[in-house]
Amino acid sequence: MNPPKLSLEAAWRILGKNASVILSEIKALPTRAARVEATTLALEKARKIARELSLKYHPDKNPSEDSAAKFRDVQNAVACITYHTEELLRKSNEIDARASSQRDGFIELKK
Repeated sequence: MNPPKLSLEAAWRILGKNASVILSEIKALPTRAARVEATTLALEKARKIARELSLKYHPDKNPSEDSAAKFRDVQNAVACITYHTEELLRKSNEIDARASSQRDGFIELKK
């Protein structure tokens, strides 16, 4: 998946939310696991907002001239937030795998 052209802050702004508040709340959490969980919940929230906005701006339901552009912006915003969430989860899994393999010098096999 290619990195999105939007910044994470711009993506949240398109969805009508203040990114700095959301991101600062996530960064303030004490553990990496809590940050990953909060980021995943934020993605679910973004998808819910996007569904509502998509219905509102869908070109078939809204005949205004700028509805198609707004619809595309909402789709791009969700793609951006999804990309950044998947990157965080991927990095978190890599860190967990590295930590478990270095624990005793043995690689733990999970069943």
